[in-house]
This record gives sequence, structure tokens and C-alpha cells, in this order.
Amino acid sequence: NGADVHKKFLLVTSINVRGSGVGIEFGTTAPSRIRMSASATWRLVRIDAEQTTVASGYSSTTDGFNIVDPQYFYADLQSEQVTRRIMSVLADQITLEILAKLSSPAVIE
Repeated sequence: NGADVHKKFLLVTSINVRGSGVGIEFGTTAPSRIRMSASATWRLVRIDAEQTTVASGYSSTTDGFNIVDPQYFYADLQSEQVTRRIMSVLADQITLEILAKLSSPAVIE
């Protein structure tokens, strides 16, 4: 409604994304599939003088895509889509963990 909202918490995250070639093609050293793994550590910090951590956690997920030779642009598009998917999964996991931890009255006071 346009009213100012006083923020009580700050979400601090650290995200790590890794890719590894799997499914090596016979007769070559080229991977035919890329497995992407992502992990995130997070802390929910109260915005006050003490900067108290009220909740923290760890989330991870894995996804992948095939490399179709010689469709390099296709692989780029697939990489972008997989990255979006794994970031969405991490965000959902973190959101659910925060909601569960914030259900405690001691945390939100």
C-alpha cells in the first residue's frame, strides 16, 4: 500500500555452484553431460545493534544437462536454464527453513 515497512531481519547467504563433466563420450575425452551442484549457507540476522543471528542453515541441490555435439549454443542455453532451476530450488529450500524457524515466538520478538 506504499507505507514504509520497518525491516527486522537481514538474510546473509553464500552460494557455491560447481559443474562437472560426466558421461564421457566413447573414443574422446569430451563430456556428454554436465552435472551442476549448488550449495548455500545462510544466516538470518536481526537488524539491531548486536546483529544477532536468529537462524542459520545449509541447503544443496543437483541438476544437469546433456551436451549435444556440436550444438554449443544449445549447451549454453541449457546451462543457463539449469542454473536458474537450481537457484530457484535453493531459494525455496531456504524460504521453507526460515519459515519453520520463524514459527518460534522467541525468534520474532
